[in-house]
Amino acid sequence: TNKYIRLSPVSNPHAIFSLLNYNHVVIWRGGSTNFNRYRGAIEYRPIQDDPTKIYIINDLLMEDYVAGIGEASNGAPMEYQKALMVAARTYAYFIQQSSNKHDKRNFDVVSHTGDQLYLGYMNEVLAPNAVVATVATRGFMVTYNKEIVVTPYFGHSNGKTRSWTQKWGGSPKPWLVPVVAKYDKGLRMYGHGVGMSQRDAAYRADKDGWDLSVAGQRATA
Repeated sequence: TNKYIRLSPVSNPHAIFSLLNYNHVVIWRGGSTNFNRYRGAIEYRPIQDDPTKIYIINDLLMEDYVAGIGEASNGAPMEYQKALMVAARTYAYFIQQSSNKHDKRNFDVVSHTGDQLYLGYMNEVLAPNAVVATVATRGFMVTYNKEIVVTPYFGHSNGKTRSWTQKWGGSPKPWLVPVVAKYDKGLRMYGHGVGMSQRDAAYRADKDGWDLSVAGQRATA
């Protein structure tokens, strides 16, 4: 066939499947778990810009996808995990709805940190608090002037984040401006530096008692 193969659950969209010949381990998540189990449907298909390449694509519900994002440890502060899930959900939705970033490859986001580290069902098993944070923020997304916006985030800064224009040029994005990340002071920049510093956000939740509502008020001040 010159089309593609799609396997979908018959009645349960949250059903779990395994890729038996796929081995995906993440060193900082123990290095022994094989993240090869996913919810939803699976597609085996060529891509438009290079028909010699074939991708395995996981097509699933947004909240199941968010719960599978493995970018925080299970023991990270819960309010930080909630903030991270809101940023992650918003980013994924924005890329899906308002970007043609991966259109020629027939999917919305890559499963590594080029977009987001998506680990699927086994992330729910190893980090159940990610599921708690996802459920607690179900449907929450970041807006500016009542429009859903892009929300990049990264490991940590050198004490101050960068603006969108500083890093990538183009028109300024008023919700992505340099801010002080006090818990990153003295470190080297790890990541692109735009948006939320994950380290600073985690420490603000733990040390300063920030919760999701406080972070939202700070962001719009």
